[in-house]
Amino acid sequence: MAIGNVTVPWIFSSTTALDPAPYQTDRLHFDETAASQMSDVLLNLRCNAVVRGASVKGYPMDKTCCNSYDQPSWTQAAILNASIFLSPILVLITSRDSNRLTFLPRRINRIQLFNKVQKQYNTTEFSLLFVFTLKLGVLSIRHSTTGPLQKTPHSSIQQVPDEPYLSRHQTDEWKGWMQIIILIYPYTGASKVLWVYEIIRLLVASYIFLSGFGHTISFYRKADYSLRRCAAVLIRLNLLSCVLLYVMKTNYLFYYFAPLISFWYMVIYLTIAIGRSRNESINFLLAKTLISGVGVNALIRTPGLFEALFYFLEKTCNIHWDVSEWRFRLQLDSYIVYAGILCGIAFVYLSDALRSDPHEYKVFGRFRVHSSVQRVVREIRIVSVVLAVATPFLYFLFARASPKKFVYNTFFPGISWMPILAFVILRNVNRHARNFYSSIFAWVGRHSLETFTLQFHIWLVADTKGLLALGVFEPMTGGANGGRIVDFVVLSIIFLWVCWHVATATQTLTNWIIDPSEGREDVRIDENVNAEAEGLPRTRSNEDVREGHNQGRAANGVSVGAMRSASLLKKLVAGDLRVRLALIVGVMWLLNVVSRQKADFSSEVYSLTGFSKHTLDGT
Repeated sequence: MAIGNVTVPWIFSSTTALDPAPYQTDRLHFDETAASQMSDVLLNLRCNAVVRGASVKGYPMDKTCCNSYDQPSWTQAAILNASIFLSPILVLITSRDSNRLTFLPRRINRIQLFNKVQKQYNTTEFSLLFVFTLKLGVLSIRHSTTGPLQKTPHSSIQQVPDEPYLSRHQTDEWKGWMQIIILIYPYTGASKVLWVYEIIRLLVASYIFLSGFGHTISFYRKADYSLRRCAAVLIRLNLLSCVLLYVMKTNYLFYYFAPLISFWYMVIYLTIAIGRSRNESINFLLAKTLISGVGVNALIRTPGLFEALFYFLEKTCNIHWDVSEWRFRLQLDSYIVYAGILCGIAFVYLSDALRSDPHEYKVFGRFRVHSSVQRVVREIRIVSVVLAVATPFLYFLFARASPKKFVYNTFFPGISWMPILAFVILRNVNRHARNFYSSIFAWVGRHSLETFTLQFHIWLVADTKGLLALGVFEPMTGGANGGRIVDFVVLSIIFLWVCWHVATATQTLTNWIIDPSEGREDVRIDENVNAEAEGLPRTRSNEDVREGHNQGRAANGVSVGAMRSASLLKKLVAGDLRVRLALIVGVMWLLNVVSRQKADFSSEVYSLTGFSKHTLDGT
């Protein structure tokens, strides 16, 4: 513990207290065991802080002992002070939602207040957490009672309508149990185990598949390709990661989930939006999806393109990203997003074809419903279920035949869609499977973005290399293992609570950025508004001119011209989304130029899914 410029090794007292005979026979010198432990502490204090340069090197600060953390930069201090002074104002603006982003990740990771311990993989621990998660999911299964009651054609009894394929409950549940496994994976140090890595890699691909499927259907059904919609999705995805990279002095690609999903969202958006007037043609849709797949894969795999882009960002914005790491992650999931797009197209196509009412709206207008289509679908369903049952076993037999990660990663992009589609088929095999879901998994799935990102600094520490330990429960439980279990339970509750509130705060901030008036109690969208209320310019009357001339200055001494300029600026910022986005980009550019430091890519930066360019050597 550092007090001013003096470091006090309080651990020395614990070393002698736990040793029944710490002294030699002369009662003046420590025995060999105690002296060796104290020497390790002193050497670590010196080596970790100076030789390894923890405070000079900056991110990643991946040591769990004796780090010399640097003082907060002026950027971090400015963000902290702004949050302190603005929080009361935000509470007054909206009393219903006082949630706000805090500096909890920095307090845990960048100061010596909390203990940090190393993690070692234990098969029993991993299995117990997995079984416990499965039990929680089973105990929380419930019926999805969404939608009004309906009467069947052959009965007057009202029934709850069937959930559609991959309904919101299903996708949230899917994201939830995947996210819990992804949380267990780094917490237990399972990245060293190949078969666990193979499963986790498949779960990450499932996220991207769901993104392609969901956004494709959304674009077709809503036909909303506006800047407002695109900005809302991207801000919601990236707001937390962008705040953390300044607060924690890390790198944007360190929180790889947000940039990865954002990249593929833009690919989906451009694929569907280009030529959208002809989207009713199924042939046109398939053709441009194929062209998009070929073009994007060429972009990813062609040397020099990303290098030129990253070099430009480095010179103009002081952004230092690892191009090899980024390309490697894109290559692993370069095909699965198109499987999601094609499944989304097929879903819209078939659901429209199977509608019983021929007068209902049809996305593909020229398609007509025929009973033969329904018969073919039923026959295909039987075959698909049989294949879906066999596919996971065949897939994992093939995966286990891969001796190293390098071999598995080589084949993974081309085969990852098989077990994912098999799961979709089995999860929707009948109405009972579709209409029930796990509420706990669904809750976690709705907060998967926050749990994925915040685990880097709350559940895990030392930039994912260590575990957070409170240390206060060890004396109560009679040992380190008991204390760790209690720590795990307490910290998990705190972690999920923080993720819940951060998700609410992030959504609120996103709404304010997209529409500053959204969420205000005095806003009524059903009222007529005039030009002035819309923030549009209006013609000044003679009375306005005379009033301004006679008044001359405002009561507070500020000139009328200055007040009008401020009012116009306020209306411009509040009324034009493009101006707000430009201001955000400008502020981020300024912070990058004056405060960002280059990350040390000479050592491996840990990835929560255990895959990086460094895994290509099979380690």
